[in-house]
Amino acid sequence: MVRGFPDASHRVHRRETRDFIYIEDVVRANVLPLTAEKAVGELMNIGTGKRISINKLYEVIEDILRTGIKPKYGPPRPCDIKHSVADVSLAHGLLRYQTTVQFADGLKKSIEWTKQNLM
Repeated sequence: MVRGFPDASHRVHRRETRDFIYIEDVVRANVLPLTAEKAVGELMNIGTGKRISINKLYEVIEDILRTGIKPKYGPPRPCDIKHSVADVSLAHGLLRYQTTVQFADGLKKSIEWTKQNLM
């Protein structure tokens, strides 16, 4: 959509949800265990713990870019996961991990980075 064309996400069914997280929060989540002895040997999910619909993703991207492109949805594929959200309770408990970048802010930052570095 950054270049005025819909991306591959337009093939996703509109009711699916995902747990979208900004890279700064992922990096922080990977650094936190380095100073947390109680995290040694633990496997933790990292995410926001919140589901965002594909429709919401498209709406926020469109609000940022103002392309006027309408999503084109197809039927769900048999292999698609309908809903995906991370259980971050262990990371929160052991590391006091919480995300700091809100969904829309992360998308704005990602789009700006893409415009500056890949276009």
